Amino acid sequence: MNPKAEALLAAGLGSRASLGWPGDKYEMGMEHAERIEVVAEALVSDLPVITSSLNGASEIIIPRKNGTVIADPRDTAAVVEAIGRDRLGLQFDVYHVQTTEGDITKRMEQYMPVIAHMQIADVPARNEPGTGEIGWSYVFRRMDELGYQGWVGCEYRPARGTQAHATSEGLGWFRGD
Repeated sequence: MNPKAEALLAAGLGSRASLGWPGDKYEMGMEHAERIEVVAEALVSDLPVITSSLNGASEIIIPRKNGTVIADPRDTAAVVEAIGRDRLGLQFDVYHVQTTEGDITKRMEQYMPVIAHMQIADVPARNEPGTGEIGWSYVFRRMDELGYQGWVGCEYRPARGTQAHATSEGLGWFRGD
């Protein structure tokens, strides 16, 4: 992760947030509490540059399972709480939560105090909503009921693949087709 470079790029694009993947593989041998502390300290040292690059906006951190030190939303929430919700936030990736933990709306409720961004894709194929097993009308209703007011990013592969108009045709879930 290079949060300074990510923040400068985000600022150049007019964004108010920067996305980052916290931690490195070399920290994997540490105890859980020590890993959280190391990542929190590293992020705190970078926050002045990040927030000045983004005109005071916060960085959003993303939990990953691919060998990084912060491996799940629980760990990410702990880092956000340690540093402060006014400075950091969690990206809640519905696809990853469903595939790694399940019970999306319970997790959403659990992490809502630290969620700064939502990202969606259906399970199992990471296609657009309505092509898999997730009950999207319920998930979107729960987002509203829990008071989420931020952006919802779509990070999925159109089920129609690369054929002409696959993306626009795949937006039927949004249009209500």
